Amino acid sequence: MKVTDDESLTDQAAFEVAITNMNEAPTINAQTRAVSEINGAGTQVGAALVFSDPEGDSVEWSWTYTGTLFALGDNGQITLR
Repeated sequence: MKVTDDESLTDQAAFEVAITNMNEAPTINAQTRAVSEINGAGTQVGAALVFSDPEGDSVEWSWTYTGTLFALGDNGQITLR
C-alpha cells in the first residue's frame, strides 16, 4: 500500500488481507416424496432426505411431525409405520 500526503511525500508497506473460513449453516432444500396408500409398514417413502453441511461437519436434524403414519430413520429415510 502506498500513502501520499499534501506535499507529495510518500511511504509504502506490504498490506495483507487474511480471509478466514466461516462456519456456514447446513442446508436442506424443499423436497417431495410420494408413496401409494396401499403399501404396508416399513415401506420407504421415496429416497432418503438430502441435507448437507458446506464444511462436511456432521448434521443433526429433527422433524416436527406428530402423527403416527410415518417414521424418520437416522439416515433421513421416511418409512410407513
